[in-house]
Amino acid sequence: MYTLHNKTVFEKGDQLHTKPITHPAQKAAQKSSRWPGMMSIATLAEYIDVSVSTASNLVRTGQLPPPTIAPTPRLKRWSREDIDQYLHRSSDHIASGPSIDELLGVASTKSRGGY
Repeated sequence: MYTLHNKTVFEKGDQLHTKPITHPAQKAAQKSSRWPGMMSIATLAEYIDVSVSTASNLVRTGQLPPPTIAPTPRLKRWSREDIDQYLHRSSDHIASGPSIDELLGVASTKSRGGY
């Protein structure tokens, strides 16, 4: 696999195939245009790639924020911006532990008999 004129070229059998390279900013624009500003629980679940019951459980346990608006018990909507901010803050919090390099370094020295 290699890059040629903003395309990724890869071999599949005897044929060469190309796939356009998408810039991260383009990916973000595509993502934001696909998802509405206010999402139902089903859309929220699809947005974070989990089932509806898992999304409901995450909201119930506080691992996702409560709905932004809920005029009736059956009509609840979550703001995409709120979800993005919440997930960004959560990922910063979770990522504060040791890096994978540190973990692998410790495991490596133990397996070689080091201390």
